Amino acid sequence: MPSSRPFLFDRSFIGNGLSVTVGRGSAASESPPAKQFDESDLAAARADGVAQGQAQARAAAEADDRRRLTVACEAIAARLADLFRETEVIGAAAAQEATELAVAIARKLLPETCRRQGLTEIEGVLTDVMRHLLHQPRLTVAVHPSLAAAARERTAALVAERGYAGRVEIISDPSVAEDACTVEWAEGGAIRSPRAVWGEIDSILAPTTGYGVEHAEEGDPSTSAQGHLLLGTSNKAQ
Repeated sequence: MPSSRPFLFDRSFIGNGLSVTVGRGSAASESPPAKQFDESDLAAARADGVAQGQAQARAAAEADDRRRLTVACEAIAARLADLFRETEVIGAAAAQEATELAVAIARKLLPETCRRQGLTEIEGVLTDVMRHLLHQPRLTVAVHPSLAAAARERTAALVAERGYAGRVEIISDPSVAEDACTVEWAEGGAIRSPRAVWGEIDSILAPTTGYGVEHAEEGDPSTSAQGHLLLGTSNKAQ
């Protein structure tokens, strides 16, 4: 029996036409070598990264701009609503002040104008009455004592001009204001009363300006519930 001895790796097999394979598998199954990148590849990758970063930055900036715009629009809308409310309040106050000023001016000017034009207004009342009441046999006109004489003179001329066949009587009545007059006939009468006009003005302005009915007097037929006759003539039932 041949004797055995340990293998001492002292024998070469290459010269005997043998090949030595290291590891598992053949050379054909080995992994391909890693791709090598040159400068152009690196430059392209760098440019692509920059482009992506810029796109992301633009998207973020646009989103931030939209958010800021939304916040600004909401703030503007809220401020406009406040301004509209303030404008309404200011407009209402200005309108009230203008109304009060106009009324104050009218209170100063109108009484004096009415006093100066009292005879002219009385003549206008009589002209209107006679045009509608030519069949009435008698008209009684009450005026303030300071206007009685002049009213009689102008009424006589007016009667002749209008062809009124009836009688017109001018009476002096201290209870009648200088800027007012009353005309009565058998079936009714007419009243010119600036005081009643002021009553109407005050009643209209009271809800907005707080003015009271300062010029209407209790018992004044021009402001009674039976009907009022303002700066003109009208028939009234007895």
